[in-house]
Amino acid sequence: MKMFELKDAAAHVTSYNSRGERHGEEVVPAADLALKVKVHNSKLDQIDPNLKEVLFRKPTKGEQGELEIGDGMTKLRLPRVCMPLKLSEKLPGYTLSVGTGLGKSKPRVITPVELSKFAVEPQEGGSVEITFKAAFEADEDTASLGLLVQQDVVITLNPPKEAVE
Repeated sequence: MKMFELKDAAAHVTSYNSRGERHGEEVVPAADLALKVKVHNSKLDQIDPNLKEVLFRKPTKGEQGELEIGDGMTKLRLPRVCMPLKLSEKLPGYTLSVGTGLGKSKPRVITPVELSKFAVEPQEGGSVEITFKAAFEADEDTASLGLLVQQDVVITLNPPKEAVE
């Protein structure tokens, strides 16, 4: 998988799970935050360069086509296939910023975060819903993220610095 990035993306918090994680003999507090974003299908190129062509196609002559944005791949290639498509990637070392988008408080910045359990659901018209889990060591500050379950937030996901350079 290439480096998956999101900048000030609207997201929905679907769940928060608090748990213990073993680090050798020590058990440390950890948490999982499940997020869902709806983005343009061009974002699939960051996951796999062939994924967009597997899931989308251009409208054929005579089909109702939406406004052509980008490469025009807006029609579902496999509309009768049950989705979401689940991916087995695990991406460690990310930085996740979570804010309410209301400007009332500073976004919470969490690092390191491991992304996993990606699920991709293509939408007619060229958008795609991507759900994923963000796992991290928990503390008092991150525990309040549990209050955001079923809420809309604004997130930024930055890949590990070594991968960018």
